Parts: sequence; C-alpha cells; structure tokens
Amino acid sequence: MPNNFFNFFKPEEENNREDEGRLMKINVEDITANRHQPRKIFQEDKIKELAQSIEKNGLLQPIVVREYEPEKYEIIAGERRFRAVQSLKWPAIEAIVREFDNTASAIQALNENLQRENLSVIEEAQAYQELLKMTKGTQESLARQLGKSQSSIANKLRLLKLDQEVQQSIAEGKISERHGRELLRLSETDQKSVLKEVIENNFNVKQTKDLIDQRLNKVEKPTKKAKNKPRANILNKMDSLLLATQTVKQSLDVIEKNGIIVSQKVKQVSKDQVEMVIELKKNNGDPLNLDAKKNNGGN
Repeated sequence: MPNNFFNFFKPEEENNREDEGRLMKINVEDITANRHQPRKIFQEDKIKELAQSIEKNGLLQPIVVREYEPEKYEIIAGERRFRAVQSLKWPAIEAIVREFDNTASAIQALNENLQRENLSVIEEAQAYQELLKMTKGTQESLARQLGKSQSSIANKLRLLKLDQEVQQSIAEGKISERHGRELLRLSETDQKSVLKEVIENNFNVKQTKDLIDQRLNKVEKPTKKAKNKPRANILNKMDSLLLATQTVKQSLDVIEKNGIIVSQKVKQVSKDQVEMVIELKKNNGDPLNLDAKKNNGGN
C-alpha cells in the first residue's frame, strides 16, 4: 500500500514490513531528483568526499526511489549518494523501489535530511511550508508528526517573511537564525542595509540587536518630539509671561526706591495672557508730570 502522511511516521521496522520495496539496479539517466527535496544547497566538497568513499568501498546503502512513470524514477532518499555516483560516471546505481504518494515522498525527503545532516533553517522552513500546503494540516499536527514543538515550527516559518537576500545569507551560514529573528523587526529595505553592516563587521546577535534598536529609535524620535511639541509651546509661553511679569516688578521696585508710590494689580486672564494695572504717585501726593521729562529732554 502507498505510504501516506500518517503511516510514514510509524517505527521504521513497521514501515519496512509494510513495504520493503524491490532492490534493483537502475540506469542513472532514468532517475531524477526529488521535486520536494528540501535541501537546495549541496556542498560540492562533501559530495566529492562521499564519491571518493563510494569509489573505494562501494555503495553501502542503496538509494530509495519511486516509479512516477514507467521506468522513470524519482529519488525519495539518498540524493547526495546519487550525486556522488553521478560524479563517478557510473551508468547504474542500486536502488530500492517503493510506492510513495506525493505527500509521503515530500515527508520522507524532509525526514531523511533532518536525521542525516542538518538542513539550513531556511530549507527546513520551506519544507514545512510545502508540507502544510500539501497536507492542508496545521502547525500543531505537523509538529506532532515530526516530533517537534509547535513554537519551533512557527519560528522557522516566520523566517520566510524575511527579504530574500537575508534568507539566502542564513541558508549560506553568513548569519544565524537568531540574527534573522532580530532582522524581522525591520522593513525589507532596512533589513538589507543592516544585513550588510552585520556581515561586514561580523556582529554577534547582541550587537545586531543593539544596531536595530538604534535604527528603530531614530525613526521613533521625530514622532515623540511631535507629540511633545504642543506642551512645549505652552510651557515656553508660560515661561515668557513669568519672565515679563518679574521684569516689570523689578522695574517697579527701582521706581519705588526713588520715592514714587507704586500700586499694582496683576490678574491671570488666561494661560497665555496676564493683565497688570499699575498706579504711580509722588510721596507728597502731587500728580506726576509725565510731560516734564519730555520737555526737559527737548532743551
């Protein structure tokens, strides 16, 4: 019976009893890579090392394939071994042919790569996304089937919201997953500029976080100033009125010391208006001659 999403995760020995498959030699030219292969980056130096080992010791473990068309096969497990054999120019390769539907094929490729050699977190996230689309399942159900936490699945999927250049840098190991999570706080344009600075300066996660905090604070400061501006204007006006009132009072003190009787009334009309009524008299009660200074000044 074809493997499906749920019976794939039965213990391996139980799956083997259900479908041990047929062991046969298949022409290399009749085999294609798995279209659901989560690994996008194959390190050539490791393929070369594997090829040298296979050439010396033989292929110790057959690849696993499915027949998707008559005498046409798709790799389910063992693409690195297949690539190594291809590089050796072998005409045929030993393979176990099993029956897999599309979903089981994708899950098998993901599971094999997770167990044998770590995928990049971006490749892992892309595989999770594809599996969710194919199974129409939830993050919770996928997490249960893969033996992972739902938060782990969710955190990986969030990385796919990053700019493509940032995703590529994570996949290539230039920055870490934690760097990527910090960069999610920025717009795609800012992600690129910060990414360049992080890589050039070899910033760790803490330094990256501090750099992003600085960027975000610069954006927020004008808004804060704008909010505080009306209050600042009111305070400035009040300070100016207070200064003017005090200056007038000081001038009146000087006048009073010169023998002039001074009376004053100060009234706060509004927040930005003060009314002052000032009355001046001579000590002897005679009225002040306001024109005297003017006339004297004319001589």
